Amino acid sequence: MIQDKDHILLDNYIEGVLSFDEREKLENRFKDEPELDLFYQEQLALIQGIQRAGKNEMSQLLKKVESELPPIYVADKGRVITLEEEKKPKQWIYIAGSIAAVFILVLFVLFSSPSSTKELYAVYFEPYPNIVSSEQRGSKEMVKDAMHFYDLGDYATAIDLFEKEEALSQLERFYLANTYLANNQTEDGINTLKRLKGELPVIENQISWYLALAYIKMDLIPEAEKELKMIIESDNSYQKKANKILNEID
Repeated sequence: MIQDKDHILLDNYIEGVLSFDEREKLENRFKDEPELDLFYQEQLALIQGIQRAGKNEMSQLLKKVESELPPIYVADKGRVITLEEEKKPKQWIYIAGSIAAVFILVLFVLFSSPSSTKELYAVYFEPYPNIVSSEQRGSKEMVKDAMHFYDLGDYATAIDLFEKEEALSQLERFYLANTYLANNQTEDGINTLKRLKGELPVIENQISWYLALAYIKMDLIPEAEKELKMIIESDNSYQKKANKILNEID
């Protein structure tokens, strides 16, 4: 069982603030305590995955916006220029078009409000991306298979495989909770996420986010508000969305 003091120790180790002696002592523990070493590897992989996801999010959005823009007519040449061609001249046109498309998208999101809690849930819920490679999941074949079906969107099969694994890690239980939610087993998802609270600090905001959405779907508004306020109080990528949802359910 990973102790609270080990959570703090691993956070400091990952952030590089331990002294040489503290770092050496911890690294020796990795050799003698496989559970601690596995937990560290999962924490590190998760942090790296979140960082990669954050870096890719904006570029993916811009690519999506760019691909959906209509052809641009340039009068002085009398022909059509699309965003896939001739990106050297007239680049300001592409930039202006992208900004306009993003602005329209923002206006649409701001001024279109779902009429029920279930619709609100449907608008915002998306299963957490699989950001941990199969090599980093250890030797649990059942979990590897479960994540494979998770990626395919076959959540019923993924749940069956997850539940056959006797000892799921905190990270694996987080993905199981997402699988429950995606498969409309909302109460199971809530119960799994509630048990994870405080156990995996690196994704505490993600846990609160999915708990809030599940509470909203179940019309448990006071519980949802509590989780959303916790998200808003910390610096994270869910703040704006949490604040918007909180305004809609008030």
